[in-house]
Amino acid sequence: MRIRNLALGALFSSLALTACEGRDLGKGGGTVQPNGSFAGLYVANPDHDTLTRIDPKTGSWSKIQVGREPTRIAQHEGVVYVTNRAERKVTILVDDGERLTVTGEIRTGAEPFGVAATADRVYVSASVSGKVMEFDAKTRAELRSWAIDGEPRGLVLHESGKTLLVAQTYGGQVAQIDLDDGQVTMLDLPKAMGFDFETGVEFEFSRRITGDPTYSADGSYVAIPALYVDNQSTIFDPNDGTTGNGAAAPGEGDRIPPGGGGGYQDRMNPVVVVTPVDENGQPVIGEALAVSAQSFEVFEDVGGFNARQVNAYPVAVAIDADNIALVSLKGADAVVALDLDQIQEGLRASGDEAPGFSEPGRGQFLFTSNVSISAGAGPDGIAVFADGRAYVHALFDNSLEKIDVAQIKERLRSNNAGDPIEPGREGAEAPSEPQQLTTLDKFQVESNNLPANVARGRRLFFSTKNRSMSADGAGVSCATCHFNGRTDGLTWTFGRGLRQTPSLAGNVSLAEPVGWQGDRPTVAEDAMMTSQGLMGGDGLTQSDADDISAFVNFTRDVDNPFTTETAAIARGKAIFDRSDVGCVGCHNGPAYTNNTIVPMFELENAKVRPLTGIAMTAPYFHDGSAPTLRDVLERARDGSMGNTSMLSEAEMDDLVTYLKSL
Repeated sequence: MRIRNLALGALFSSLALTACEGRDLGKGGGTVQPNGSFAGLYVANPDHDTLTRIDPKTGSWSKIQVGREPTRIAQHEGVVYVTNRAERKVTILVDDGERLTVTGEIRTGAEPFGVAATADRVYVSASVSGKVMEFDAKTRAELRSWAIDGEPRGLVLHESGKTLLVAQTYGGQVAQIDLDDGQVTMLDLPKAMGFDFETGVEFEFSRRITGDPTYSADGSYVAIPALYVDNQSTIFDPNDGTTGNGAAAPGEGDRIPPGGGGGYQDRMNPVVVVTPVDENGQPVIGEALAVSAQSFEVFEDVGGFNARQVNAYPVAVAIDADNIALVSLKGADAVVALDLDQIQEGLRASGDEAPGFSEPGRGQFLFTSNVSISAGAGPDGIAVFADGRAYVHALFDNSLEKIDVAQIKERLRSNNAGDPIEPGREGAEAPSEPQQLTTLDKFQVESNNLPANVARGRRLFFSTKNRSMSADGAGVSCATCHFNGRTDGLTWTFGRGLRQTPSLAGNVSLAEPVGWQGDRPTVAEDAMMTSQGLMGGDGLTQSDADDISAFVNFTRDVDNPFTTETAAIARGKAIFDRSDVGCVGCHNGPAYTNNTIVPMFELENAKVRPLTGIAMTAPYFHDGSAPTLRDVLERARDGSMGNTSMLSEAEMDDLVTYLKSL
């Protein structure tokens, strides 16, 4: 597929963005949002269950309790909406110019995440319930809902009021909802092809949307944070016992270099998919560009300064009036700045055509000059103002930090003037000397209230820049695969075979030993072996591993939307407990596992998996071969894992219903 730049030429030349003082930004939400008058910002503090209202110009701030785990914010003309992910509701507040006051709530499905608002309507993504809900802003009554697969989270409403875009967490698709007729259209992100040099096989990168989509201020295009992943070419883990050529594994302390027979080099590709839209806000996917959002860290070296690549998945994008895109990379503690005008000029210089996404080669993304801005820990939401100010929310530091956009523009347009855009990867570096800045003014928006070991463990869990966790350039952290402490929904190819990413939600230590084969006695040992072997880290201490374990066990279970007691659940439980069916023999205890190791299918040693929250962890089995719970039970008809051969269709349905309720 060739991707023409004809629409993009008109697109970018029209981006004298119309943002102005007082422009309403209530059409989409993030962890940080400007208020309608542009006097200040709202910041969501999920660790504290609070919302902070801050004016960075004066430093004045206040905060208010808003319910459990505030996640995203939207506002419209002084009315503020905050999703409470752990409480199945949206908190409604009014800002009178002096203070915030809670005035009510909207009840939603499980784990409300994204929110957008107009004068008449409020839209919420109930992520775990798998639906998007529309409410009347005045009466708070539910008007419509749409079923969206793949756990819908981030959403954004076009200024025309005609199109709502919803990002899947799993599946690499955007749901386009036509608000006039209610029609839902699923749109794929553009493909990118890779090449496995070990096997000589071409493959398609898996695509994950990792943050909130955002429209440009004039509504002419949408930007989508994403990660393009190679989970198909073989990863050779030093802990497996063999290397890529079948030889014995390295001795203790040796490592297979990332990109040299295994590891994650070039597997994790952070991008911003930039897609023009029509006058109603509907994306023209055939015109999409996947622009690389690589980050660099400059450090002092022998004889001067050097730079290393520090990638991480992007979580937010904001674009200022001069077409500078700011992209937060949570695990890299960095913000990357891209000049969208420079991208246009580079494409024109290369013949007005972007690289074809169907051509062989590892990569096929647009690489252009960028500037990396070092930020606090866990940079998440970004807000830009019409007067040129920009701020990033450093979630793990509970701080708001100013970004010097003027200095970024000077670096991008002076030092890198004339640099060509570089389509494709093929092992090439960024086209110019990386430039790194730091954030400026820092405002504390909350205290640090997590237990100290949990806070340290979270930073390690998310970090792609800490060399004790992963190798330089790998762009991988625990959180890359265990997205937000859960799962990426992918099945990975290892030397030992296919392995599906398990969820880490809840107290995982209840199910020790861990790992598909139960070969990791504790969560801490798993963190140690994975980081020091598979991820290429070096120097993680036992204390560090214990902190990671503390964070993993601190996370809550998924909010299960299927727990309401029904007759079908009761019947399913009775079947589950039957001795001839045999489920309860292995799946018992607080996590529904007896923590034993058994032979199962082609595995001589397989850990009995916990069943808590199983409804939200598809696909199933170590190789991801069962798409649904019904497929799992059908496979058990042969007696290899309990025995469902005697169950009727109705009994199978009841058993599935019960499993979903766990």
